[in-house]
Amino acid sequence: MQSEAAIRERLERLETWYDENDPPASPVADELEVELLRAIAELEWVLDEREDPEEFPGE
Repeated sequence: MQSEAAIRERLERLETWYDENDPPASPVADELEVELLRAIAELEWVLDEREDPEEFPGE
């Protein structure tokens, strides 16, 4: 398992990469954005920094 510092470094690199490619310029870049957001969310979850998802209306 990676150390917290390594996970935070990876998270920072992914967030920078996401910012540099926003908005996506092609369908492939759009798919990359989805994967980057998923990876960012997973790392935030590992660090216990992920906010609970919002509930759908009516729940």
